[in-house]
Amino acid sequence: MKYLLKFSVFEQGSPKLDTSPTARFKNSLPQGSFDDLRGKCIREEIWPFVNYVLQHKNFLLQELKIDSKTLIQLTKASVGLIGNETFFGRYTTTSDKQILSTLGNPGLVSSSLSWGFSLSKEPSLGLAQFKRQTWNDYGLDKKIGDYYKSANNPTFQGLGVLYSLCDRYKLALKKGLKNEPSRNQILEKYGIISNIEGTGSNALDLSILAHNYGEWVVTKWCETSNPLFSSPVGKTEIEPFKTEQEFKNWASDSALMKKITDPNLKRFPGKLKTFPGKIIPNYYPNMSSQGDSRSQGGKVTSIGYLEKVCKYMKGLQCLDGRI
Repeated sequence: MKYLLKFSVFEQGSPKLDTSPTARFKNSLPQGSFDDLRGKCIREEIWPFVNYVLQHKNFLLQELKIDSKTLIQLTKASVGLIGNETFFGRYTTTSDKQILSTLGNPGLVSSSLSWGFSLSKEPSLGLAQFKRQTWNDYGLDKKIGDYYKSANNPTFQGLGVLYSLCDRYKLALKKGLKNEPSRNQILEKYGIISNIEGTGSNALDLSILAHNYGEWVVTKWCETSNPLFSSPVGKTEIEPFKTEQEFKNWASDSALMKKITDPNLKRFPGKLKTFPGKIIPNYYPNMSSQGDSRSQGGKVTSIGYLEKVCKYMKGLQCLDGRI
């Protein structure tokens, strides 16, 4: 079957959701006009999603089982995530149209090699860069619609982020994470950072991070046998680096390691024992894109990822009081 893009990233207005595979959207009636916000603090590319949330807020409050304050915060975070992932569709890792055409037409498979896409690797598609497995794992294929058909639809992509983020936020609260500011006590101790410019909620911050790093980060974090490294609760040991050379490569570019004077801490850490009884309050890890507990000096890391999302969120004050 060849999947076709039904909507453009820059399509004007909110697409009707009557084509949803379930009836949940069919019973959701629009509630007024919010055109005064269009172009005020909401980018045109993401307006269809935000407009849908505003017009169907009562439906979403009931569907997601949250209050208005939480819906505003999650909507802002969803917009921020999309901004961070693809700058609202202005760039993607690979051409979504080429990937969709290749997946839908075996005759194009050989040509896909010329632009570097391997069918053996699961692509990330759309404004929010979902993988198909992730989309389906959150039940978005049933709640919102087909993964491929949603890829270039700003409303469906936004709702996908909103629904999955809400699920993770509830999971975070269930695990005991708090609505208190996130910290990284390791980097604070050595003067690398003084604070994290997050949402003010450690539970939400880790839920945001999980969009890119995976749901495994949504948990409490604890100390290990090396004071420079933390671990998600649930592991008995961690191995921050697989090889000594990998450690050396990291250490040579690490702002944290430049602060270390203890020769024992400058050595290859190997496998580290975790101390699940020593929880680090409201801890937010600083990780590389590979998902290990490392500071990457001046490079963009998980802290940078969150702070960029939050920068977008802070520009959405016009939504306050409208949901």
